[in-house]
Amino acid sequence: MKQTKGSSPVSKETAEETEVPDPRPVCKYGAGCYRKNPDHQKQYKHPRESSDVMSPPLMGKKVKLEDSNDSDLFIEAASEEIDLVIKEADAQVLATVEQDDTEGTTHHNKACIKYEQLLPSDNGCTVVKKRFFVELSEACLQFWDFCLETNKDSPCSALKELGMELVGPFQVLAAVKKEKIPIDEISHNCMEHRYYFDPPEVTTVIQMDTLKGSHVGYYTDHPLTQPNFIVLCPNKENCVVKPIGDNLFQAVIQMHQNSDSALMKSLKEFATNRKIDLVPTAFKHRQKRVVADTFHGVGIVVPYDPVTELGYRPLNLTNTQLKTLLSQATTATDGKKRADKLDKLQELITCVQFANDEGDPGMGLELGLDLLCNGNKLFTSNILHLLTVAYELLDREQYKWVIEQQMNAR
Repeated sequence: MKQTKGSSPVSKETAEETEVPDPRPVCKYGAGCYRKNPDHQKQYKHPRESSDVMSPPLMGKKVKLEDSNDSDLFIEAASEEIDLVIKEADAQVLATVEQDDTEGTTHHNKACIKYEQLLPSDNGCTVVKKRFFVELSEACLQFWDFCLETNKDSPCSALKELGMELVGPFQVLAAVKKEKIPIDEISHNCMEHRYYFDPPEVTTVIQMDTLKGSHVGYYTDHPLTQPNFIVLCPNKENCVVKPIGDNLFQAVIQMHQNSDSALMKSLKEFATNRKIDLVPTAFKHRQKRVVADTFHGVGIVVPYDPVTELGYRPLNLTNTQLKTLLSQATTATDGKKRADKLDKLQELITCVQFANDEGDPGMGLELGLDLLCNGNKLFTSNILHLLTVAYELLDREQYKWVIEQQMNAR
């Protein structure tokens, strides 16, 4: 046999005999691991093929999971069977959204998907990114590890004694790991556990008081990226979102800072051992990039050039003045008075259209979110128009899809 320069005729058997075994334990996510932390890479090995962990990554043609209008992400798929599962999932994503009046949330009918059929080498991060438009961070995966260690049989209920249930993305992770959670009860996209006042930027990850509607969510300015910070939505009756940390460790510790339970001690010890940052800084840093305050309390961030002043222009009403105008429009008993107030709102919307044409989409995003926070169905068509255009101009197409579903549910 012809040999290339520098090669040596080493047999397969000899190579196997001389291979030095790797003493490190195998990462539970195998080749599908998304973690980039150097300490994690040193601590665990990530074999390309390991029958002890999971199947190797499927390689083959690229298949689009959803319509191009929803996402431009691609993943590798290998067979027509996987292709068929994905197509069926697409059809389910477009299922009718209905409003749950008792819970104050929206959800899809018959829209559950058996995730274990999708990419056996994937730890669930790809599915989460596709269905919830958020990228799971290292801290999020560490938090999931804690929940798995705390309650292996039902990790989503690991914080039950604190009155917390993990939902949304974590239910997907549980399904992919084939935990004992009924597949039919697992949400598969960001419309599940979405409350009436939730802006598209919020993804619910912890459900608390279902009667009051309090929940914890990721707040992500731009879809398909890691969350900017964690927010608490105290109840379903208003739009206020309260920043409570950079990661879920910080959030849970802040909400239960007076607790000396064994679970809280375990959580703090786990975070310390894993070198998880417990000092919140993300929201403070983000404040430097906020171009406008909004009714929900955390403001908006859009690309803005301070030299050319392109990207955002302020409304010609203060928040107080805008709240007064909207209140007068919704409470007016006289048709003429209501029409007068709506005419003033239309003047603002016309200004937004000029701003959009001149490269300032932030103005429409601000007004649209403020109308969403007002909550009155009188403004549904205005919200839909303002936010779909703003998200499209800001290259946040996924949030455009979310607001369309949300307004259809009102």
